[in-house]
Amino acid sequence: MTDIATTLPPPRKRARLAPAREALVNRAQIALDIAALRQVHQKDDSAFRKSAVERFRTALADGLAIARAALESNGRGLACAAHISHLQDELIRAIHAYVVTYVQPASGSEPAPLCITAVGGYGRGTLAPGSDIDLLFLHPARATPALERIVEAILYVLWDLRQKVGHATRSVEECLRRARDDITIRTSVLE
Repeated sequence: MTDIATTLPPPRKRARLAPAREALVNRAQIALDIAALRQVHQKDDSAFRKSAVERFRTALADGLAIARAALESNGRGLACAAHISHLQDELIRAIHAYVVTYVQPASGSEPAPLCITAVGGYGRGTLAPGSDIDLLFLHPARATPALERIVEAILYVLWDLRQKVGHATRSVEECLRRARDDITIRTSVLE
């Protein structure tokens, strides 16, 4: 009997996929820019919010343009989808940081515990241009009003960026209970 591993050709080395992920979005720079915008708009929350959303819009547009240029230059669709997924990950992290720092800062010493989980194609790390952003906001046993305000603020920023967002806000127990009754939710939880 032949060992299948010895009959297969050695794996090909993958060429570095352009663009470098760091080129798609710089979350640290976004945070610095948002902090500077807060200083400019210290007394005008509405102008600050508009400026922050515009900064996120610019980051999204720039990242998508870089991913598109790479796709057009090398034709690697799956790599493009992975780059767009990474861009979205970093953008959501930046939006979350903005929300918990400036929009809904924690009133106590601890911020509301929240896990933002990508599901669907986005959760698999392959997000096509124009695809829905499917998110699961996972929280402890009971969602607090502060946590609900954080989720709402994140969603409003994403909607202001004209992104199509599918979302659910659930506890782990809720996810498991719903997964027992609904195969679609079960599949999503497994992914």
